[in-house]
Amino acid sequence: MEEITIEQIAKENDPQWNEDKLLEELLELAEVLIKRKNKKGSPKEPTEDMLIEELGDTLMRMDMFVSTLPVRINKKVMDRWDFKEEKMIKAFNEGKYKGKIISYLSA
Repeated sequence: MEEITIEQIAKENDPQWNEDKLLEELLELAEVLIKRKNKKGSPKEPTEDMLIEELGDTLMRMDMFVSTLPVRINKKVMDRWDFKEEKMIKAFNEGKYKGKIISYLSA
C-alpha cells in the first residue's frame, strides 16, 4: 500500500473545510494561550499537555491549509516571512528587541 501524506489528504478535502478546520484549531490554541496567561496558578490553568495538543493540531492544520494554496501565494507568504525575519533580526541586533519589540515599527 502506498504511503499517504498529509498534503495528499488536504488536497482531497474541500478547500473551505480545510480553512474551517484551521480556524477551529487556531481558536482552540488561542483559548489555551489566553487561559494560560489569565488563569496562571489557578486550577483552571491549562496544562502543558493541553498546550502541546492544541499547538500540534494547529500546526498540522496550518500545514494542510498551506499545502493547498496556489504556488504564487505560498511564494508571497515566504517573501513576507523573510521580510519579517530580517526586520526582527535587525531590531534585535540594534538592541531594540528585549523580550519584546521596542521601537520595532520605527526600525
